[in-house]
Amino acid sequence: MSKSIYFAAGWFTPAQTQAYDVALAAVKQNPTLNAEQSYVPLAHPYNDLDVGAHPELLKDPAWATATYRGDLLGIKQTDLVAAVYLPQEEDVGCGVEIGYAHALGKPVMLIIPDDQYGEPINLMAWGAADLVIKLSELAGYDFTTLSANLYSGAVY
Repeated sequence: MSKSIYFAAGWFTPAQTQAYDVALAAVKQNPTLNAEQSYVPLAHPYNDLDVGAHPELLKDPAWATATYRGDLLGIKQTDLVAAVYLPQEEDVGCGVEIGYAHALGKPVMLIIPDDQYGEPINLMAWGAADLVIKLSELAGYDFTTLSANLYSGAVY
């Protein structure tokens, strides 16, 4: 049976955007994931309002509150959180999503770009992660049989 994920990823820098795009394409290719039942925050904007096209929304408390609450529901409704994690460009939003999922008892996967795999990561992200994989492994990873692993890089 396929699994649903909450797709946590920063999209604020060119490196984050590149990793986001590669990871999302891999998610859509993975036969053990149900992409339609998964939750991608950028695909679920409050009232269909695109913050990229309308950055003024970032100053709107109603938009911010509804977006935040919608994302928390997305975490609650999916099987696990898969977070695209760039050791050199951590995203605080991903940190909250990882921590929230961990507190709910949801499995947490960190997905690290291959060229950054092994670099030191934040101790709290390391501790909340049940497993860590390379980005190149995402499309073929079997989400139906999760198994914990330890990250081989250092923490800070």
